[in-house]
Amino acid sequence: MLTRNRLYPKSEYQGKEIDAPDQECPCRPCWHLYHFPYWIGGKRIDNFDCVTRANYGCPNPQPRPLHVFYLSKRFRNRKKGDVFKCLRCGKEVRIGVDDCNWIAVPYKSRKKILEYLEKIKRNKEE
Repeated sequence: MLTRNRLYPKSEYQGKEIDAPDQECPCRPCWHLYHFPYWIGGKRIDNFDCVTRANYGCPNPQPRPLHVFYLSKRFRNRKKGDVFKCLRCGKEVRIGVDDCNWIAVPYKSRKKILEYLEKIKRNKEE
């Protein structure tokens, strides 16, 4: 399946989607995007893939994805079974039904979401 991290613009990896086992890959903690260029007949071919998968293969069983949702009024009033679209991978997730972790962010801007997630990550490490 081809997928991409939607928090980054397509131009970040030259508009290419990445070959992955499933749509949730950008939300899995094992996902690490890497540029694997190769040359054929002097022509450079850009290949973007998950470095974890390329080096070791996908973990089995795959770790639970961490989906990112916008903290809208509808999300605040969610009920079990409501469907929301992940801002990172684009998958439609059924809250309380699908096996995943999730976080709701108060931003829609890609840049702000990335800053928010980085801030959370730094706080966990301290």
